[in-house]
Amino acid sequence: MSSSPASAAGSPPSSRPHRDPRQYLRPHPRAGLEIQLVENLQREGLHELEEAEGYEELMKLKGINADQVAGMVGKSRSYVYARTKLLALCPELRKAFYAGELDASTALLLARIPPHDLQRKP
Repeated sequence: MSSSPASAAGSPPSSRPHRDPRQYLRPHPRAGLEIQLVENLQREGLHELEEAEGYEELMKLKGINADQVAGMVGKSRSYVYARTKLLALCPELRKAFYAGELDASTALLLARIPPHDLQRKP
């Protein structure tokens, strides 16, 4: 009784090249970063500026706007816009905000003042 090499191996011959199934399971490196960002943005105790930086990073990474970020993270569009506006704070006010010397609503009002020089005035 003679047997062919294909039947001896236990599988029929195939005209398609063999592909490693693991290659389909590897997520794109940017997809992993996106997942991490979204998870971090939903953490408890996240400072408002850290949250704003996360939203900005997500927008840059995916090439999306604040409306789309809001949909991804389950927040309102005005919430995401207000958080990202905090990034307009001058460095001194950011430091004061992190130190707890400013609350979020005051920081947001100051961030709406365009030039940093005017933000610094008492």
